[in-house]
Amino acid sequence: MTRSILVFSALLALSTGCVAAEELREVKFDVSEGTWISLDISPAGNLIVFDLLGDIYTLPVQGGKARPLVTGPAWQHQPRFSQDGEKIAYISDADGQLNLWVMSSDGRSRRQISSEELDRLSSPAWCGNQHLVVRRLGGNREELLLFHVDGGAGLPLRASSRYAKVSGPVCSPDGRYLYFSAPLAGEYSFYHGKFVASQQILRLNLETGDVVPITAGMAGGLRPAVSRDGKLLAFAKRQSGI
Repeated sequence: MTRSILVFSALLALSTGCVAAEELREVKFDVSEGTWISLDISPAGNLIVFDLLGDIYTLPVQGGKARPLVTGPAWQHQPRFSQDGEKIAYISDADGQLNLWVMSSDGRSRRQISSEELDRLSSPAWCGNQHLVVRRLGGNREELLLFHVDGGAGLPLRASSRYAKVSGPVCSPDGRYLYFSAPLAGEYSFYHGKFVASQQILRLNLETGDVVPITAGMAGGLRPAVSRDGKLLAFAKRQSGI
């Protein structure tokens, strides 16, 4: 995959400190792997969508050439396929702040869903094909918001607001449950020599507002991922200090 970056170089007049001239250069380089990327697999299982250096691409599961969906000076990341595979949600700072956007799976029909000016949004997750959950970060607060795909103000999920530093939201395929992780009252850690909070996975019933813990213990759990049929839950946990 060939990656392009526009580089601005300025010739400075050192005596005055003013910019005397500007030059726009395009730098191209080949990329065959990436790190610190977010990715998702289409419901049909044939496409991978991923971000790399602020742009979003799709790639056949069996390998091949990556196809750019969203490029440009804005920073786009964390793409997620809708359950029907027709749309992709992602986070972009195209309007000056990290907000929620949606586009068709071919990269067209891009629409801004949220309009945050001060707080940052991250970790988009589909709940069915009509609703999205994102994490909002601002100041000392972190909470989960529910948006309709057509836009409008986000609805704070109050049941999750009682927990500090919520992260990794993901919905069950039927849209009934929302899984997320948050630090809970901890147990005594002989390694730390004190009681420490451990990151645990919780399940929020979007119909009743009830929250129940899914994991427990010092090993904890984070970054939940629900299988397409809703029967399995994959997650990360600390083990042997890792």
